[in-house]
Amino acid sequence: MEYSSPCRLLALAVLLVGLLASLGAQSASNGVRSLPAIRSRAEFDALARVTDAPYPLPHVLFVIDRRDKDRIYYVL
Repeated sequence: MEYSSPCRLLALAVLLVGLLASLGAQSASNGVRSLPAIRSRAEFDALARVTDAPYPLPHVLFVIDRRDKDRIYYVL
């Protein structure tokens, strides 16, 4: 039985969503709630959020601590 191209794309999309969900769960289960810097795409993806917008884009929230010499924290 041959799978058509749309079936392959659907299977790939389901796999990708599952992988991204597991990455988010790993960062939350590891207790990582913030990073002082983002040094790789994997770190960005672990903290990134995607909102329901017309053009959904992954983004990371950050906090500027003005009491600590404008230190930046990238947060979950």
